[in-house]
Amino acid sequence: MKLLTIICMCVLFISSGTVTIGQAQQTSGNVKGETQALQQQMLSDPEIMNMIQSLQNDPDFQQILQDPEIMKAVSSGDIAALMANQKFMRILNNKTVHDIGTKLQK
Repeated sequence: MKLLTIICMCVLFISSGTVTIGQAQQTSGNVKGETQALQQQMLSDPEIMNMIQSLQNDPDFQQILQDPEIMKAVSSGDIAALMANQKFMRILNNKTVHDIGTKLQK
């Protein structure tokens, strides 16, 4: 479940344009509790933000960013809809996403 949250945050950061090299901005939204702490951890780590930025050029992420149904599910936190979407689930195998997850666990 944590990996799904990480992917959602990466998508939100990229789609909102808050991913910039050297300086990260916090996105507005309805993140709560653990998700908010995870977001802060990601935003405060320049290496993670650079990793997220690198995902902007990933073809699988580009497909997600261009899919209105996935973006609606990401924005609303509809995990069930995301888990049912093959395009979104394919990102679970993305090496950069796994690297972000590993770095967040340290």
